[in-house]
Amino acid sequence: MNSIFDAKLTYKQRKNLPASAFALPKKRKFPLVDKSGKLSIKHGRNALGRVEQEKTDVTPAEAAQVRRAVHRRFPSIGKDKKSESILACRLVDELLG
Repeated sequence: MNSIFDAKLTYKQRKNLPASAFALPKKRKFPLVDKSGKLSIKHGRNALGRVEQEKTDVTPAEAAQVRRAVHRRFPSIGKDKKSESILACRLVDELLG
């Protein structure tokens, strides 16, 4: 399994993305694509997790917009709770080494 850190965009790559690549396009926050510009489920999952952490920078309406954008592009996220839990455990294991 590739590391979630492998999917990180550089400043230049992020700057060159179209607004439609972001879950929150007006603020250009929460990109949903990888380095190659393709939709990335890793970025979708990250957006959902990050929006919950950024309570001071994101309004409740914006958080709802991010959740809708992610679920629209990745309908499988959140549908299968068992596989979500397994993936979360793998990510934690990977991060803790």
